[in-house]
Amino acid sequence: HLERHETMENYFRAKLKIADLQNPNHSLIVSEKIREKILNSTSVQCKLLSFGRATTSEAILDESSSEIRTSKFIYDISRFYLPGTHNRENLAAAILASEAIGGKPESIQAQIPFFMGLPHRFQIAGEKRGISFINDSKSTNLHSMLAGMSAWKNLDRTCLILGGRPKQEDPKPLYDFLMRGIGCVVLIGEARSVWEKGIRNVIGEKLFSVENLDEAFK
Repeated sequence: HLERHETMENYFRAKLKIADLQNPNHSLIVSEKIREKILNSTSVQCKLLSFGRATTSEAILDESSSEIRTSKFIYDISRFYLPGTHNRENLAAAILASEAIGGKPESIQAQIPFFMGLPHRFQIAGEKRGISFINDSKSTNLHSMLAGMSAWKNLDRTCLILGGRPKQEDPKPLYDFLMRGIGCVVLIGEARSVWEKGIRNVIGEKLFSVENLDEAFK
């Protein structure tokens, strides 16, 4: 959302306003990645709970053993079916929130296999002629899209339809991702004038540029 906030620092401070009405009875749940930045940016009067891989986190994500550990419980996440590290981090945050409002660990554990993804967020839209169609229109920026695709399998057999109205963001992570080997990319909308040259430099003839989504499916 840099077209509105202009800088990442402005964006960070806008999001930090959620803590303006804090009191000692509140809990602020954040990623371990930004814990120190928050402590250095505002006076924290509430319980600051973090999640991540660091052993200092209140919810420690251990992907090697499929566990999330808190001071109250060791949660088994082997039956958590949403793919990607970002989803497991979201689960860790949800566990902390549930514990903070008095949820019983055994009850939280029982619900983990039933977590469902959001509509339009890597949602299976259908299948035809052996081809699965995945709807990720919920991702309105590269960071969100790449986070979801970080756990994607069979990348070399994937056709990525990408575009619309691009945000003001660095395309390098996209180029790095495409270098791993993509089946093809179909670029649509206003993004063509911004990304076409850079993507073509990476994947060459695997890039197709069309006007809209209807053309992409022809």
